[in-house]
Amino acid sequence: MERWTRKDWAAQIKRLVDEDFPRAEKIALVMDNLNTHNIASLYETFPADEARRLRNKKRNPLYPKAWEMA
Repeated sequence: MERWTRKDWAAQIKRLVDEDFPRAEKIALVMDNLNTHNIASLYETFPADEARRLRNKKRNPLYPKAWEMA
């Protein structure tokens, strides 16, 4: 089983913002509720200016309920 870290998640957010959707004002994410999926991961991985820039492009995450996914 592959294990993802906070830095992996932060790098994916940066890729989404800078490469996949560079012209988007905001990006809405649907994610599970893992402890790596939070804003603190951005600040642990990038300098504060960069983390703030990435944070401001991201909308509050959507966490689907288990019964909605069935």
